[in-house]
Amino acid sequence: MNCEDTLNVNNVYDSAVPQVSFHASIRQYKVCPGSELVPFKSDQSYTRLLDYFTESIPKGAIKLNSEVVKIFWKGENGITIQTSNGEQMYTKFVVVTVSLGVLKESARKLFEPELPHEKIRHINLGAMGAVMKIHIEYSEPWWPTENFEGFGFVYGDVINYDEADAEKDWTRFILGMYKVLHRKNVLCMWLSGPAARKVEGLEDDRIMADLANFLRKRLSKRYPRMTDPIDLKVLGISTRHFI
Repeated sequence: MNCEDTLNVNNVYDSAVPQVSFHASIRQYKVCPGSELVPFKSDQSYTRLLDYFTESIPKGAIKLNSEVVKIFWKGENGITIQTSNGEQMYTKFVVVTVSLGVLKESARKLFEPELPHEKIRHINLGAMGAVMKIHIEYSEPWWPTENFEGFGFVYGDVINYDEADAEKDWTRFILGMYKVLHRKNVLCMWLSGPAARKVEGLEDDRIMADLANFLRKRLSKRYPRMTDPIDLKVLGISTRHFI
């Protein structure tokens, strides 16, 4: 990994908790055994994985494009699920797996009767920041093809990592860019905090121009063959189903 400049630690993850213990993040954080990544082969995708898991499920049992807007719990009489198009489904059990962000936004109106006060309290206490992943495509790799994991960026100047800083220069929030297995022309960029929300409102051409300028300033001397990106895919963070 290549690091630029000097280290400055700040609230880059946009945590909802006012004070975050740096001691805890360094001394108490533990990495679980095994690989953090399980990459797909070049000819495979998430679609194929879903196909594999759903092969044994009867057709029609999975409903797509059906947003659940209300869950009515009726005790011994079971549960009624209502969708946004007015359809109702009846069942004995419901497993809700939405994100913490969605629960914070809709827990009080999604369930009838309302969830117990203690559950609501813990949902509201939970911290939820913004972390964005952007896949950036190049015509050909200009970075090393061997013994290379990616670029990590650290900075010598101090900023507040707030909305004003993101508005001034969102690239200042870039954490790093890393190789993507089986996608030799693609780098994956990680972005956090207010900058992630800023980027979500920008056009792709603007993002690529800002990114090209950011990389030229920091890496062009070391990598004179550097080219500008030709395409990118922003994985959004603000849709109401994944907030």
